[in-house]
Amino acid sequence: MGASLLSRKFHYLNREVRHKNEIALLSQLQHQNIVRYRGTDKDGSNMFIFLDLVTQGSILRLYQRYQIPDSAVSTYTRQILDALNYLHGEGFIHLDIKCANILVDASGAVKLADFGWAEVINPKRTFKYGSSADIWSLGCTVLEMLTRKVPYYDPENPYQALFRIGKGELPDIPDTLSLVARDFIVQCLKVNPEERPTAAELLNHPF
Repeated sequence: MGASLLSRKFHYLNREVRHKNEIALLSQLQHQNIVRYRGTDKDGSNMFIFLDLVTQGSILRLYQRYQIPDSAVSTYTRQILDALNYLHGEGFIHLDIKCANILVDASGAVKLADFGWAEVINPKRTFKYGSSADIWSLGCTVLEMLTRKVPYYDPENPYQALFRIGKGELPDIPDTLSLVARDFIVQCLKVNPEERPTAAELLNHPF
């Protein structure tokens, strides 16, 4: 019983730290493709964070309902890159880019959300190295949008993803994808972080 209560308390404290981190970051960010922070309220042990209303839900929810056309994937990707270019320019990395954390509003604009794991880029590292984690995640996100499957995912062996990523293996990239889409994904997923392009450079990619 004591261990269970301790675990619950740790989970609550960890969640509270993440929420405070997210609030502190979002309050500094002003970009059309990043969900906007509107304020907070607290009721006892419950904390409420008020953000922009994004009516269409996440990209994950969208592709679970229907196939997203390649043209829409390209449009979404450009908007994500615009947000990342701004975010990295402000000295932050998101660290949790994925379809579930990218929202779509009624006009079709995407908004990066869930900044609970975001960090300030370590000035002792190069800028490109710090931001390259988001670029790798972006490649996986684009692949997920196009295939409607989470890269590396194997329901029979959930730990295989960590093993393959650790070995530097690329996820399965179907030949049915366009050459330009495949090239974009491969550029993002270069094993050496220093070889990955920046968000600004990817904005010039034909995809």
